[in-house]
Amino acid sequence: MNWHQYDMEVVGEAGNGREALEIVEELQPNVVLVDICMPIMDGFQLIEKLNGILDNWLAIVISTYEEFSYAYRAVKLKAFDYLVKPVNKEQLHEILYKAKEELQKNESLNKQYALLKTHLEKSLPILRKKFIDDWIKGRLAEQEIRENLYYLKMAFPEHVGVLAIKNTGMCIRNMFMGDWANNLIPYAIQKIALDALPKNNKCISFVDDNGCVILIMPLNKMPNWLYIAKKIEKNVEQDLRCKVIIAQRRMDEGILSFPDVYREIMRELFEERECSPMLLLAKSYIDQNYFDKSLSLEKVASEVQASCSYLAKHFRKQLGVTFNQYLTRVRINEALRLMRDHTVKIYDISQAVGYNSQYYFSKKFKSIMGVSPKKYRDGITQ
Repeated sequence: MNWHQYDMEVVGEAGNGREALEIVEELQPNVVLVDICMPIMDGFQLIEKLNGILDNWLAIVISTYEEFSYAYRAVKLKAFDYLVKPVNKEQLHEILYKAKEELQKNESLNKQYALLKTHLEKSLPILRKKFIDDWIKGRLAEQEIRENLYYLKMAFPEHVGVLAIKNTGMCIRNMFMGDWANNLIPYAIQKIALDALPKNNKCISFVDDNGCVILIMPLNKMPNWLYIAKKIEKNVEQDLRCKVIIAQRRMDEGILSFPDVYREIMRELFEERECSPMLLLAKSYIDQNYFDKSLSLEKVASEVQASCSYLAKHFRKQLGVTFNQYLTRVRINEALRLMRDHTVKIYDISQAVGYNSQYYFSKKFKSIMGVSPKKYRDGITQ
């Protein structure tokens, strides 16, 4: 038989199913003529295994049995055709010609799919941004949201974090850059932020309509989640000489809670416009370093390059609370979140939010919540 007329050539033959499997694994053929009755491994068993090995391939089953059950099983295994012995030349010619056309069609479809996949990968940031805008603004039904999360590869695992970065405008390089360059600052911040993350972290990032850089990331491979904001802030200041404010949240209810968490972060960043940039930086530093047991007014004032008296005055004037009251509120809020996990001891929580003493933590907790940490946790479980 002239195989070249079908653009084919015979690359191997086997006397049993196991030998056929070994040859196919090595040579990766596109067409396999399979006899049902083979020793060691029959034709159906072979096709079943090959379905998990080969991609663009066709199985032509040859059998001495004309029974419906055999043909039905071949169809279930997605065999291309079923021939009953003896096979005449015309019949085989017709099937091989059809197989050639089918393979060409599949190859063309695979190329189109690969091209579309490449275009989609390149367009993902734009598509994600459009989806997130529509999602936040309530334009999508729940089914549309779930479908987009899947197709845009945003179906994160259970533990997800959101981090928002706002440029305060206190950028030394602004003096030397025009408006066009200033508009690029958020994208430069975005690049620096992404470079600060672990390489295997599948983060989604975009610049929102407010000019804030938003990062959405799975936390299962982010052991330093509490410290990443500080690293980003430091790198931005070092590379761009810009001061930024960073707000971060865990989405304990998963990615579907993103719009609510995003709006909460935006309120935090933008409803405080009456606050001076200096105070915003001080608040941001506290929010990111509340777990530091040595955190003090002096330390924060030094960080934002202000005197202690000046910073304390602005806390009272603009926020209506003292420095220590604000720090305590931040620490207790984080403690409330940690208390949802009943396996974490009160002592460990007190240490995690910046207190050396569990007794002092309990005293501060009760002054704000009205009950002790133990009674509060007991109330959660009831």
